[in-house]
Amino acid sequence: IRSDEAVETLIRQAAVELDGVDAVVANAGIIGQRKPIAELSPADWKQTLDINLMGTINTISAGARHLLAQGRGGSLIATGSSAALRPIPGLLPYAVSKGAIHTLMHGLALELAPHRIRVNVLTPGTTATDATRAMPGYLEAAGRALPMGEVVEAEELAALVVFALSDKAPHMTGTMLKIDSGRTL
Repeated sequence: IRSDEAVETLIRQAAVELDGVDAVVANAGIIGQRKPIAELSPADWKQTLDINLMGTINTISAGARHLLAQGRGGSLIATGSSAALRPIPGLLPYAVSKGAIHTLMHGLALELAPHRIRVNVLTPGTTATDATRAMPGYLEAAGRALPMGEVVEAEELAALVVFALSDKAPHMTGTMLKIDSGRTL
């Protein structure tokens, strides 16, 4: 994970190169250890919370400071998870970290709305990525367990983020952008 200062530096550099930054997306995440609560160590919790939650907090905080200083509004999006709404046995640190991200973004949406900074949380379900494709049989089994019968494609998530960041959604804030093939129904 990058420190708050490192993220600030990256955003400043991007702002110079791009003549300003209008949006920041935080997409930190690891699944972490798949263990029942009785087997989780403090180190297991710390690793998942540091990457998922603190990585997101560092990125979103730096982005918010930049957008506030710019004074022209903007957009912040962080990646949460359907596991925050419907936890997965054995993945409690992951669900807790993503639930905290949901709460963070909801609170920031209210705080930053007067500054015309839109704040939303992407809430994907099981998604086809390089990592999930590398797990033999996982996507097929996960898809069969979903109401729509298939997992989400990463391109769908990207399209939803692009829409939420665009001028076509000028009043979308505090929204859970849920795209989970019905997992949380």
